[in-house]
Parts: sequence; structure tokens; C-alpha cells
Amino acid sequence: MLSRHSVRAFSDRPVPRETVERLLGLAARSASNSNSQPWHVYVLTGDRKDRLTRALWAALDEGRSATDPRYGY
Repeated sequence: MLSRHSVRAFSDRPVPRETVERLLGLAARSASNSNSQPWHVYVLTGDRKDRLTRALWAALDEGRSATDPRYGY
């Protein structure tokens, strides 16, 4: 716990597909409570990612939560 840290610096460089696939493969093998595996993963690229990004920024600018189902994309 003492060595744990959060990184909040983001890069605009795309993450290579191979890196994403490797991380998802490793994550799929991680422990979960009673093997419930409660995760859902969505990976977007290209135009779909750009549309979602714009919609989330617009929702933030309007004071809405990113979890508000009305933000649309």
C-alpha cells in the first residue's frame, strides 16, 4: 500500500492496439470476489471515440455528470 500511487498525467498519443490487448488479457486473469468478474470493458477508437469525448466534454461544460444518460454520443 505504501508504494501505490495514482498518475493523472495524460498523453494525446494513441495506445498501440497490442498494448491494449495485452492489458486486457492480464486484467482478465486478475482476482475478483468469488470469481464474480464484475467488469465491463469498452474500447473505442477513431470517430466513435472522438464523438464520445466531445459529448463528455459538452456534458461537463453544461454541469452534467458524465454518468447522466442524456449526454448521448
